[in-house]
Amino acid sequence: MESFAAPVQRRTARLLLGGLLALLTVPMGTVFPYLLNRGLQPMAYTLDAEMLTIRPGGMFTAERQVPLSALASADTVVLRGGRKVAGTAAGRYCAGLFSYDGLGTVFLASDCSRQGVLLRLRDGSRPIVLTPDNARSFVQAVVQRTQGVWRPAGGGMPSRFLRGLPWGLAALLLPLGVGLLYLAVWGPHRLCYRVGDGVLETRGAVLRRRYPIVGARVSRYRPRRSWRMAGAAMPGYYTGRFRLDGQSVQVWATTMAEGVLVEGTARVWVTPQDPSAFVAAMVAAGAVEAAA
Repeated sequence: MESFAAPVQRRTARLLLGGLLALLTVPMGTVFPYLLNRGLQPMAYTLDAEMLTIRPGGMFTAERQVPLSALASADTVVLRGGRKVAGTAAGRYCAGLFSYDGLGTVFLASDCSRQGVLLRLRDGSRPIVLTPDNARSFVQAVVQRTQGVWRPAGGGMPSRFLRGLPWGLAALLLPLGVGLLYLAVWGPHRLCYRVGDGVLETRGAVLRRRYPIVGARVSRYRPRRSWRMAGAAMPGYYTGRFRLDGQSVQVWATTMAEGVLVEGTARVWVTPQDPSAFVAAMVAAGAVEAAA
């Protein structure tokens, strides 16, 4: 079979494109999931001699530190009539501003259970409600300023969907970034056409197809309008299903300016580096040259 290469754009342009794609996708597939995962850690309340640190564990509620000297009281409480004002309430995870009967609006970081601890502040600002696994022990620790870490009895974890979101993004974006980089830099070099034995074989960066060409019409063609329906479309590499001047065509090309149209059992558009030699090889293999 006779082989024909496709014209390749300058290496500098393709490297710049590949670098841009890598800059866009690789950080999104690594740094962003890492930061997202850091914001989805389990809820915890940490006490030391001077400070209470509340880590809500979600993406949208920031960590909060409260000096123990700022607390006016710490008491157990039974929560009734809870309503979300602003924040997150999902399963066993509640964080943000909530309103309760008899308490008004409070800052809440809890597992959404009814048994909790109410912390009032000396300056009269919005109370804080937490739900440690042992409410009485936590209140005693606050009063005595005992160091320790408490967690909600129900876990206080974001939903499984949110916990899996960072790894899902990484699994999606990293292969996508590598694939786009491969197509931009090496895809055009992989694209070629082979003619012989009554078939046209097209080879792309990943896929290859064979089309019968005996009796097929072949002609030089310059599309006026093109629209990608499915496949890859980036400067210097076009493969997949396109509409060219209103007709559905399978494209294997490195440019959308001018190429060769093959009309047989399928409509195929290719861009060989030497169109005249390609058309001659197609005719010799059984195709029929048509007027351009």
